[in-house]
This record gives sequence, C-alpha cells and structure tokens, in this order.
Amino acid sequence: RGEAKPDSGSFWRESRIACLLSMTAASYGNDPQSDLPDFLKDVSIAKKLAEIGQVQGENPVPQKQADQDQDSPWERGEMLSKEIVASSRNWKEFGSQVASQAWYRGFGKATHKVFVSDGSSAIEELQAAWFSDYTSVLDIMHALSYSLAAARAIHSDRDSAWQCYQQFATWIWRGEVDQVIASLTEHQQQLGAPPPDASESDPREIVRRSQVYYSN
Repeated sequence: RGEAKPDSGSFWRESRIACLLSMTAASYGNDPQSDLPDFLKDVSIAKKLAEIGQVQGENPVPQKQADQDQDSPWERGEMLSKEIVASSRNWKEFGSQVASQAWYRGFGKATHKVFVSDGSSAIEELQAAWFSDYTSVLDIMHALSYSLAAARAIHSDRDSAWQCYQQFATWIWRGEVDQVIASLTEHQQQLGAPPPDASESDPREIVRRSQVYYSN
C-alpha cells in the first residue's frame, strides 16, 4: 500500500520471433511457377487468410477436406538448417540479436539472401538497420489477407467477392501489384473516400487501407 505501481509495460510484452533458414537454391531465367497455386485459389484458404488479417465476413465452405499431407505445390530447396530466435526485448535489441545469430551461422556468405516479413514498419526498420543487403519479400499470406478484405468490402455477394479475391491473388502472385493498386483505386473512386471518422469495418476504409498497404 502507498507504493508506486510498476509500469504496466513490465507485466506483458509482445514476443518477437525470427526464423533463420538455410536452404539450397536454384536460379531460373523465368518464373518457374507463374500460375497461382491451386491451394491459394481454393476456398479452404479463406479461413486462414481471415484469421491472419482479421477479415470480417462469412468464409466459404470447402467442398471437401483439404489433404494436409499433399505434396508441395512447387519445387522446394533442401533445408540445411533451421534456427529460431525469440525475445521480449524491444525491436532495436531484437534486431541485433537476430543479426548476430545470422552472422554466426554464416548467412553473410550466402549467394542468395532473402528477408521475409509481413511488411510492418518496425520490421522494415529492422531490416534496413541489420539486413539491408537482403532481398525483401512480403509474406504472401499477409498480402493475400488484404486482398480478401478488399474483395469482401467491394462485393457483398460471397461468390463475387471470392472471384475478386482470386483475381487480386493472381496479380500478386505474378508480381503485378500495380494491377491490384489500379483496381483498388478505381473501386475507391466508385465507393468514395472514407470520412475521417470512418470505422475500421467501413468498406471505404478497408479499400483505402488495402490500397495504402500495397502502395507501400
């Protein structure tokens, strides 16, 4: 009693986790998998995307249970090592931890270096500080969760929304993000700009957020 309360931040801190993968890799003159994989077209992926992006709306019901043991839809390199780095420290301290582990495991000698993330500003700053020579790759599942959200905001009909998602997903998979941005810009003009006090569930705000996400 009478004592100052501890800082609320001392009770709970967000966990930060990085996965360091070392794999064999092959180089191709052309995209070896230019078509959107079937599992990203199938309605069974909707539930997972909705969970990742906290997307509202009814998820389509798959016609059959997805086979969890099916082969990978594309050829994968052989995994040589896998290490996990986890911490509750701040992003700056966590970045140095991940960088030191990557250096210790010889990542600097790799001929192909890739940094995969969900595109958040904190992680982008971490990459700029410690992994600036790595190729930045946006996690496909986070990218597609914004497509699903935008498609449902544009179309109230479930089937039409899913067709719209598939088109967005195909463009993203092929690296044609400009097509997605152009389409979202057109739909934003049709819906109108969201007011300053628009809720997060307002279709106009959802489309705006998705457009900003892909533009960044």
